[in-house]
Amino acid sequence: MNKFFAKLPFKGLAEKLIPAGARTKVPLLESIVIPFANQIVCGFVVLIMIVGIASCGGKSRSASGSASAPDSGSSSGAESRAASNVETVSESDFTFRLTDDNQGVIILRYNGKATQLRFPATIQGFPVIGIGGVRDSGNYPNRTVTSVEIPEGVTFIGNEAFSVSTALRSISLPSTLTSIGERAFEGCVALTSISLPAGLREIGELAFGGSGLTSFPNPWPRGIIALPFQLFLGSKLQTAVIPEGIIYIESRAFFECADLTSITLPSSIRYIGDTAFARCRSLTTVNIPESVNNLPLNRISQDKLQWTGFVHNAFEGCSNLPLATQVRIRQIIPNARF
Repeated sequence: MNKFFAKLPFKGLAEKLIPAGARTKVPLLESIVIPFANQIVCGFVVLIMIVGIASCGGKSRSASGSASAPDSGSSSGAESRAASNVETVSESDFTFRLTDDNQGVIILRYNGKATQLRFPATIQGFPVIGIGGVRDSGNYPNRTVTSVEIPEGVTFIGNEAFSVSTALRSISLPSTLTSIGERAFEGCVALTSISLPAGLREIGELAFGGSGLTSFPNPWPRGIIALPFQLFLGSKLQTAVIPEGIIYIESRAFFECADLTSITLPSSIRYIGDTAFARCRSLTTVNIPESVNNLPLNRISQDKLQWTGFVHNAFEGCSNLPLATQVRIRQIIPNARF
């Protein structure tokens, strides 16, 4: 043991502390006390070193464990969460039928449980050309799907196809789409915006009635010159900048849009129908181009869009319109009621 301690760097510590004179006078110091003291001091230092090394090793293992465990757990948790959100959608999840010409497929209903849904472009080798509505013995009221992607090749969305899909927040429409049916998105209260493809040629009545849309779709398809009957009735629209090219605003198109505060009319407007903006009680701004003047009602054809002119009760019930705005409206609708 003495030989072991003698090799340590602390050897001679006691000798430095005890003067040489004292060691000479007391022989026991040199023979017994000093070696014993050296052993105690060295032993204490070695013990501290051992405890320190053990402590560092424990922290290292703990740090290693804590670093690797959450990493593994986090990865596993993320994968688990991702797996729970990604559900395989197969052809068997849909109800569908052949078109009358046997050239394509119309999807009538989705029967699965995915929350993020991508419709297939083909089923059993036939191209999907439409999302059917009630007239096709199917529609799509779904209260769990939050997003929908409709593939290229689909040309129409049927009547009430997505009506009352209350969880639907986003929908991607294909450039091939030409028609949106009546009430197609009625009651989609979580749907706050929508992008319409440039090639769209027809939108049915009440297509966005009671929806969560907060602003008028922009850009607007140039092929659609009329806003249909009750198009945005009771929706959450806050602003409506109606683009140039729109000629007709049909009856009740914006009826009872309680959050609507601002409207901008285009210079192309030639008809505003019965109660088109009626009961929009938050409406305070109506921007009317200087080029728009009084246009009396006039029946011009037997077609659906058969009138020109502005109906006197178009803004009836818009009680918060400033007086100056009421004056401007009466310049184009002399007997307008508010």
